[in-house]
Amino acid sequence: MKCPECQFDNREGAKFCKECGNKLELACPKCGNIYTPESKFCDECGHNLTSPSEPSPRDLSLDEKLVKIQRYLPRTTFAGVPGFNISRVQLGSLRY
Repeated sequence: MKCPECQFDNREGAKFCKECGNKLELACPKCGNIYTPESKFCDECGHNLTSPSEPSPRDLSLDEKLVKIQRYLPRTTFAGVPGFNISRVQLGSLRY
């Protein structure tokens, strides 16, 4: 059995490569059946072993990140805080 990493020819039935230590037996993501690295389909359930099992996650845009972050921010108002007066709030050089 050839190792997919280093191409070393290992004995039949080996679980790890003698040359690089790479695992030679893999488990099917669908049924858990053990298959060899050169297998294209699982011989137990027929699952395609050459296609990725899950799509890779995409990066979120800045707007999507902000929406996600805002879900965790507290939604408080200062109406119940003693001494708070909305008419005294300053924004920049403007006074309200």
